[in-house]
Amino acid sequence: MRDPYKTLGIPRDARQETVKQAYRRLAMELHPDRNPDRPTVADKFKDVNAAYALIGDPEKRVRFDRGDIDAWGRRRPKPPDPPSTKKTKPTEPPRANTKTPSNEKSTTTKSQAASEGKHGEKKSKASTSPPRSPRRKNRAKSRWLGGSIKADDLFGPLRTSTAQSGKQTEPPIPEPTHKLRVTFLEAARGTTKRLMTDRGRNLEVTVPAGIRDGQVIRLKDQGQKGPLGGRTDALVKVDVTPHKLFRTEGDDVHLEVPISLEEAILGAQIRVPTVNGVVEVAVPSGANSGALLRLRGKGLRRPGSKASGDQVIRLVIKLPQEIDPGLKAFVRGRQGQTDFDPRQNLT
Repeated sequence: MRDPYKTLGIPRDARQETVKQAYRRLAMELHPDRNPDRPTVADKFKDVNAAYALIGDPEKRVRFDRGDIDAWGRRRPKPPDPPSTKKTKPTEPPRANTKTPSNEKSTTTKSQAASEGKHGEKKSKASTSPPRSPRRKNRAKSRWLGGSIKADDLFGPLRTSTAQSGKQTEPPIPEPTHKLRVTFLEAARGTTKRLMTDRGRNLEVTVPAGIRDGQVIRLKDQGQKGPLGGRTDALVKVDVTPHKLFRTEGDDVHLEVPISLEEAILGAQIRVPTVNGVVEVAVPSGANSGALLRLRGKGLRRPGSKASGDQVIRLVIKLPQEIDPGLKAFVRGRQGQTDFDPRQNLT
């Protein structure tokens, strides 16, 4: 995926509210239901969702702007520390030159001569230089870690590695060797799929609930044969097909639900779908188009957690194609009996 800011068409210093508005506009414009004859729009729609999952989260956005993670949300490996180039200055005191040039005369004073005659030898002046300290060896620069991948089962755009500061860093995640396409509901609920490799092997892939588009599943010892025996790990990239009704914003699932004029005025109990089945929802009396209802815990499973996001329902009042004559007469009779102006905020 390219730069998420370019994907959403916003500057890097845009406010979070601007990011959200740009995402909603593009999500409505590129939704597969609105573009059934343009299959390439589905890829753009997925890019927009992935971009918002990154910079729509303020914490992830700060890390991306700082360069800690890439456009998929993966931690960028830090280069090893360079070896120290600072030279250690010797602490050994300089030795005084005790030789007297041949062309200069000795300038021994009377007090020095008296001292030599009294004690038989000249006292040497005590040195005030500090004692010699052992030189420190330059610290060896850190090395890259080798070996197997440090993820247990799952990693991808929403996973970040935890490298020890100043000691070791994880190697970059290898490119996936297989691709697996699942539906939106299969990804939300979790499933088990069989995958045929290009070499004719059958792999059983357990897709965890809440997996996101573009994440990678590791199958331990299910890859190619290694040079020293055994097998490498197989890496399977998951492609999630967009749903015709649901769309996601982070861990939340959004759904537009049509209601009738009678339900909006009087209130009602209606049945709406969720990623885990149908539930009953109470529509309050006097509900307007655009009103939001939140179903706690009915969204996608959060990565690395048993908790889930929410499902957000947006109510839309929908009238029948043919209006009942009695309803027309009733509404016509009420014209001019109220001073309510639905467009008062536009002036």
